Amino acid sequence: MNPISFFAHSQSTANVRPFQERSDEMRSKPLLACNGIPMYHISVNDVDADYEKSPVRRLHKWGSYYHPDMLSGMCSVGADCKIYVDSSDEKYYYLHIYSRLDEYIFEDPSFVGSAVAWTPRVKGDSIVRAGFRMFYAAARVIDRLRDNQEFEESDYGHEWWDSHYWACGYRPLAVFASIRETRYEDEVMYEKIVQSSPDWMKPMLEKTRISV
Repeated sequence: MNPISFFAHSQSTANVRPFQERSDEMRSKPLLACNGIPMYHISVNDVDADYEKSPVRRLHKWGSYYHPDMLSGMCSVGADCKIYVDSSDEKYYYLHIYSRLDEYIFEDPSFVGSAVAWTPRVKGDSIVRAGFRMFYAAARVIDRLRDNQEFEESDYGHEWWDSHYWACGYRPLAVFASIRETRYEDEVMYEKIVQSSPDWMKPMLEKTRISV
């Protein structure tokens, strides 16, 4: 059985809602599911109003990465991004991404962000495990992948992963590498990435690996 199931279209970047109208049916369906666990994302779903109003947050740092094309255009602008998992809700984990645009373009040094994805708590769950599921959903939206689309069919399909430009920690790198073709520095690095990833992601890492 495929551990990843896809339900809805996603056409936005990580922190931006799409402009098209969404039906109530679309809003209620998850973006995708990992091992049967639904993943919701702001590109197709609405964050619970009570959660947004709540002043309580218990944010746990999950990872970080540098996005070289946060603002695309004639002159692309990059951003440092921090990933947090919020455990304040009794029923759901929420993924927050906070970004700071390159200082040579924007002088404001502050990070700005919000919840971008969420997933139900399940038996045996943890902040790290839930973080992998939610960031996988967010990463597919970042790379503009829709439904069960493979990476080579996406807008970035001509590119292969270069950690120099994206500057990831092990967890975000494992997620991005499960989507994009990836060339590792050596066998040791590859093994570290595999060991840091959940079981459902390991076959994806093997599939997307580029031999040196």
